[in-house]
Order: sequence, then structure tokens, then C-alpha cells
Amino acid sequence: MRLVKVAVAIAVGCTVLAVSLPASAAPRRITRVAEAKIDAAAKEEVRSGRVAGAAVAVMRNGELVFANGYGRANLELAAPVNIKTVFRIGSLTKQFTAAGVLLLAEQGKLKIDDKLSLYLPNFPRANEVTLRDLLNHTSGIHNFTEGPVIDKISATGATVQQLVADIAGQSPLYDFEPGKGWWYSNSNYALLGAVIEKVSGKSWAAFMKAEIFDKLEMADTAVDDARDVVPGRASGYSLVGGVAGKFRNADFTDMSVPYAAGAVRSTAQDMVRWNAALFGGKLLKPESLKEMLAPGRLRNGAEDQTAIAWPGGKAFAPPAGYVPGPYAFGLEHHSEDGRRIIGHDGAIAGFDALMQTYVDEGLTIIVLTNTNGASHPLGAKIAKILAP
Repeated sequence: MRLVKVAVAIAVGCTVLAVSLPASAAPRRITRVAEAKIDAAAKEEVRSGRVAGAAVAVMRNGELVFANGYGRANLELAAPVNIKTVFRIGSLTKQFTAAGVLLLAEQGKLKIDDKLSLYLPNFPRANEVTLRDLLNHTSGIHNFTEGPVIDKISATGATVQQLVADIAGQSPLYDFEPGKGWWYSNSNYALLGAVIEKVSGKSWAAFMKAEIFDKLEMADTAVDDARDVVPGRASGYSLVGGVAGKFRNADFTDMSVPYAAGAVRSTAQDMVRWNAALFGGKLLKPESLKEMLAPGRLRNGAEDQTAIAWPGGKAFAPPAGYVPGPYAFGLEHHSEDGRRIIGHDGAIAGFDALMQTYVDEGLTIIVLTNTNGASHPLGAKIAKILAP
């Protein structure tokens, strides 16, 4: 589950993976047969009525080898999807927030192991929680999207101060002692957004734009706001009763609520740029990238997801062939059927996304969709097509 060496070269217009490749691996394009199978798989997902629209990008050994759009960005207008169609990407946002924290660390404005109390002194037990705990989901702070907080503010929105106060007001606030367990919690990244604002003196959205999106020429990527007029924006859909083909407009979510945990919008084209810049060393210094890719650990040194203290007696029942690995800095390490993977997915009302790198294969798959739960089935098909 560990990454040994980081690639630091970058090629213009394509992706360089954040993993060491076998010495014998030379960049090559996928076969026309594989391209045709990917194309057929994506078209079948749309034809089946399981997804309204999808944008797909594939990288192999540092080269962009496949990119296309399928289905509709908007069903009412019959607007087609292409690689510049703008989707909400949900929790893929977390790696942007994590990179922002590392940029501030490079600037000497914070340290990864600082206590949260240095920045949010009024947050309960903040002197027991580190920024690393927040980055790796080991803080124990309860996930505000799994309780009444989200019901109260999802449609009305909240200021950052209100969001932090609502998170702090949860009961119980801590599912386990800080640093002694692991549980995925959007609260962690909301608090990191507040820390970025405190340290940088900018809103989280302004910081992301100035320090990441603009610098990497990600022109179609931004912190989303439903009020923005966005050329090429996809509409989000869900399936009525889960029935294929029975689409309805997704429930409204004010994007101030997912905030630094899930509020970014982007395109397949820009996510390729992001992958190339992050893992190619264009954004972070080598030592920062090494930190971002290191396995997440508990205070006792155990890798976090492999030594989970499950809150409330919850149990993890992974699908067959899935083995969890150490989560760190907005990136999940795991394996599926023996294939090591580093990446993340993102689900937010009406949208579903994934970006996964198959570590030993030099393969990265990006799937952005505008239908709840739609990215993984298509991503799995593409991964199977491209399996060694």
C-alpha cells in the first residue's frame, strides 16, 4: 500500500503519475481495441439509463491516451457532454484543500502537526487535535453530514463561522479519542478550510483560485456557487426509486455547506491538468508531495484505515476483493483484486466522480458524471478493460 518514489518530471498536456514505474515501462498508447471497448462501455451506461452524462479521461504511463464525453449535460436542453463540461466533483475537492495546507506549510505559515487550537482556539478540545488528524480523518470529530446539521443548512447555506459552530455543537462531538482511530468525516475538511482562511487572510475560494487553479491554468475549475453563470455547466440528476431512465433533477445543495470538503466544480480536461501538476511536481515541492503520499498513521504508528476504531460499533463490510489502506491528505490508498490504487471519489447531490491511479500499471482513470452513483460502475468497467 505504500508509494516508494515520486516522479518529478512533467510532460506538457498530459499526466505524470505520482508513483514509480517499472524501469522497463515505456510510455505507450492503449490499443484501438481497448479504446473501442471503453467507448462502448460508456455508451452502454448512457443507453441503459443509469447515467445522464459522463466525461472520461484515461492516462497511461504519463500520457493522456483517451478522453471523450457521453450522454447529456442537460436532459431538458439535450446539451451533450464533452471533456470541457463542468461537473461538481464532490470529495475530490479534499485533495485540493490538502494541497492548499501543504502550500501554506511551504510558506512557513503553519505546520502540519500544529494543534487546531492555534487557529480555532474556541473549538472544543482543539488542543488535542492536529492538522494532520484533520487531513487524515483521525481527529474523531463527528461527520456533520451524518446528522441533523446537514438537514438544517443544506438548502439555506451557512457562513464559515456558522458551519464551524454547527460542527462544534454536535453531540457527541467526538466519535473516538483524537489520533486513536479513523473515520471519514467531512467535518475535518470544513475545519481545514477555516484554517486556510485564518492563515492566508483570504476566503478558501479565493485562496484556491489564486494559489492553485490560476497557477495551473485550470480555467474551468472553481469553488462552485449555484448563482454563478457557468458556460458548459452540467445539471445534476438522480434516479427516481433507483429505476434506470427515470431521471429527476437533484435536490438543491447550497455549496457553502460542502465547502472545503466538497464544493469544487471542474472538467475532465482540468482534472488531467491537476493530476499532471500535482503528481508531476509542478505545484508542491518534492518533500511536500512525499508527505502527501505517505501512509496515514494513528498516534501509535499503525496505518489508519488498517487499524480502525469504528465509532458506534460500526463495521466495515468491503466488497469482495477490496482491501482498505492508509488514508492521507485527501487521497485514499487501497487495493481491488490485487491492484494497488491511490485516488478518491466524490458524491454530491446529482453528481458522482472518481479519479484513481493504478499504482503498478501506470494507469489513471477519471470519470465525471451528473447522476448519483454513476461513476464507479463505469470506472470499474474501464479498469477491467485496461487490466494487465
